[in-house]
Amino acid sequence: MQGFENESTTAGVGLAQLTEVAASSRALSDALRDGRHEAISEPEGGAEFLRRLHEYVAEFGWRADSWYKAHLPTWAEDPTLAMAMIGRYLDDPSRSPMAGLQRSAAVREAAIVEAESKLSPDKVAKFRELLEASNDHVAISESRASWQLQISGSVRVPTMTLGRRLAAAGAIAEPNDIFFLTLDQVQAAARDPSNRYHDAVEAAKAELKRCERLTPPAYLGVPPSMSSAPPDLQAVMRHMRGYGVTLSQDASQVNGMGASKGVVRGRARVIFGLDESDRLEPGDILVCRTTAPPWTQLFAIAGGVVTDAGSLLSHSAICAREYGIPAVVATQVGTAQIPDGALITVDGEKGTVVIES
Repeated sequence: MQGFENESTTAGVGLAQLTEVAASSRALSDALRDGRHEAISEPEGGAEFLRRLHEYVAEFGWRADSWYKAHLPTWAEDPTLAMAMIGRYLDDPSRSPMAGLQRSAAVREAAIVEAESKLSPDKVAKFRELLEASNDHVAISESRASWQLQISGSVRVPTMTLGRRLAAAGAIAEPNDIFFLTLDQVQAAARDPSNRYHDAVEAAKAELKRCERLTPPAYLGVPPSMSSAPPDLQAVMRHMRGYGVTLSQDASQVNGMGASKGVVRGRARVIFGLDESDRLEPGDILVCRTTAPPWTQLFAIAGGVVTDAGSLLSHSAICAREYGIPAVVATQVGTAQIPDGALITVDGEKGTVVIES
């Protein structure tokens, strides 16, 4: 089912096309690689690049970093995030999203030929019928994820408008602080902005940082029983929810669900948000809790992916297969057990991650 157009890959192709525009000018390419974003209109081709960039973020830039994270600025508000990613693609054109998607489509066609060669003629027709019925799954799944994130991102527009007014009145220190107030506090501040909420904002920010450092339990209450569930539900529990993974007793190994085949060895880069994505170098293994559509562009850079959550049909698994990189999902403990910078080997078929150093 991989290699077909969907919302996430279309966003990746758009970035790849912007990379091609940037590559046509040496001065523009150098400015993007060096992170000189404030003067990006000055080099030859800069004005046209900015025009195309603004068109891109108007279409794809309102997706939130992840679900329920409306307090983080979107690419539409801060296009330098997109420019930084383009600079990474310029460093290694072979890791452009376009190249990854072309490889994915080629692998899909080869897999179909191989599968049909092993089937009798009467079963080939049925296989094609089932494949045709399933081809829309990824497109529907990624479209759903994108509009959900656009809701979180777009709500920033009216909220930030009020935030700027409250900041101008001194109720909060800066417009984005409005996301650290409760709804009652926001309404009270709107009625009487002479009240000060600086202490409340700082307390909420500290509490968020504390919560972000926590590792939640895999389950609340009794873990669900795969063996006692009906067969159809077992399939849903495993392939949709990632249940059934047995944690490793070996501290040097993390078990998960193999979600995209292949074996890769590289440095682990533990990332908890897109604001840390500049730490991911080409070939690094992206280790994170989960991913969302705006993270898709990192898959073109990463050598492999390891996630705490997920399943065979999760966003992380789908995108790893789209970009043809190994992935192990549903590890539950990956971000906690794998040290940042450690040399690891990811086996996307066995579902294992070996920590070497």
